[in-house]
Amino acid sequence: MHRTVAAEEIEKVHEISSPAAPTPVTDGQRLYVYFGSYGLLCYDLDGNPQWERRPLPENPYGAVASPIVAGELLVLNHQGKEAYLLGVNRRDGRTVWKTDRSLFQYGWSTPVHWCHDGVDEIVVLGGDFQPDQRLMAYNLADGAERWWVAGLPPCGKSTPVIGGGLLFLAAPDIIMEPAAEKRNPERAAQFYAGNAARVLAVRPGGKGDVSQTHIAWSERKGVPGVPSPLYYDGRLYSFMNGGIVFCRDAKTGKLVYSGRLEVMGEYYSSPVAAGHRVYIASAEGVVVVLDAACERMTEEVVAVAAQCRSRTNSGPKMRLNRQNSACRSFCPLYSPRISQAATCPWLLSPACCSGRQSAFQQELRRAPLSR
Repeated sequence: MHRTVAAEEIEKVHEISSPAAPTPVTDGQRLYVYFGSYGLLCYDLDGNPQWERRPLPENPYGAVASPIVAGELLVLNHQGKEAYLLGVNRRDGRTVWKTDRSLFQYGWSTPVHWCHDGVDEIVVLGGDFQPDQRLMAYNLADGAERWWVAGLPPCGKSTPVIGGGLLFLAAPDIIMEPAAEKRNPERAAQFYAGNAARVLAVRPGGKGDVSQTHIAWSERKGVPGVPSPLYYDGRLYSFMNGGIVFCRDAKTGKLVYSGRLEVMGEYYSSPVAAGHRVYIASAEGVVVVLDAACERMTEEVVAVAAQCRSRTNSGPKMRLNRQNSACRSFCPLYSPRISQAATCPWLLSPACCSGRQSAFQQELRRAPLSR
């Protein structure tokens, strides 16, 4: 199924992004899609348009935050000079509430729905270029402010994550482009000397400024620039450029291990987990799989996936894991043009796609495997 919308003008985006950066979301009855160049759209599962809204951002890096389904609402962190958090009825697109966020004009964080102690909150990280940014929590029912963590560095990008009764946040400071770091490493060292980046955990139940009352723990090391952290099986994972991983005890923040992955380079995608495995993709399209039960970094890398042909100029490459088993599945890869999409093969856990057949899987089965 394929649907096309005609944008009057394609927005300008960062060189590592695209006009299709926001992730679609579904409630099982409808599909919701957001394009910064067009607006917010809703389709039924047969592909028939249901409603649309046209909140267009004015953001130097383009729209990035994805809409989320929270109860009966669809919530969007609208980015730009007239920034606001928008809650619309997911069935008809009608505005239920609209909360001003003009202090965080260029926020890039997707909101998260935090339900605890009978309270429904929408939590979103501020992302402007100015200092003293905030992690803000809003009431789901009416969009009213409930609490905030103040004093965070500028340029927040990642999404807060929830687990074990806590909310976790990666708050990176402004970072230099890799090319600029290489040209002038001395200036880069001076630039990062005053870096205020941190990873922290927030306890629920606060009101107003909770910066001094509800921080369970806070650490300066292992702060990812773009990827969101991952909570899984009582641990918090964060991945940095260069293939550096930090694994912490989520309850205390104590470091379990840190180290460098086999696959270095830049990391912009957020990790996911399933079946006691953690998956992280590099910017080159290589997926590294970690064993979530291990205690040392030297035991972690169990497989490296095929590179997506759409992301690299080389053919697929794959290394077998220690059990000499591999299984391929596929995932969507959207092109910079809104109306186009491609599909590319990825390595997933061996049990996840047993019995599936596709042209992509058959093609990869014919490709040579190397240890």
